[in-house]
Amino acid sequence: AASGGYMMATQASRIIAAPFAYVGSIGVRLETFNFNKMLENYKVRPIVLHAGKNKNNLSMFGKVTDDGIQEEQKRLTQMHSAFIRWCTDQRPSLDLSICDGSIHIGDEALETGLVDRILTSSEYIHERMREGDYVLKLHKYSNVHVQQRLINLLPHVKKKVKVIITRVVQSGFVLNIARQIVAQAGSA
Repeated sequence: AASGGYMMATQASRIIAAPFAYVGSIGVRLETFNFNKMLENYKVRPIVLHAGKNKNNLSMFGKVTDDGIQEEQKRLTQMHSAFIRWCTDQRPSLDLSICDGSIHIGDEALETGLVDRILTSSEYIHERMREGDYVLKLHKYSNVHVQQRLINLLPHVKKKVKVIITRVVQSGFVLNIARQIVAQAGSA
């Protein structure tokens, strides 16, 4: 995760990144176009209204002043400091020298404290399975019969589940229970 994505990732108890992941980019930027002079050359007078001296320092149509640029740079510097504090509050071991907007990959991200481990998602999943954790595979189905949904929930025991569900459905067991519930509700 980079930039705002990394800022969010720092809230995790640990960060694992793939060897090819872009990580870091702890920096702030502002980019804009200003068409003021071009519009004036064509005798178009832009009208930009605002209240507050520093409300509209850099706009696409208004005049840009040195004071306006300095004020926006001051804001960016404040935001950058807040961004760094946010990240280092959660990751005190983070190397401050890399909080310059640069992007790091793999081992470099690990060495600088941006991440805790380098591992692909597949490697992580296999590691969790080896340690005894259950790993579920999610399947998205739409308009599939309930029986088929239940069978597809557990593909590794599909045959056994299919036989059991088919027997339950064919025996009318579920239907009999439903009838009993309706009968009891009607007599209450």
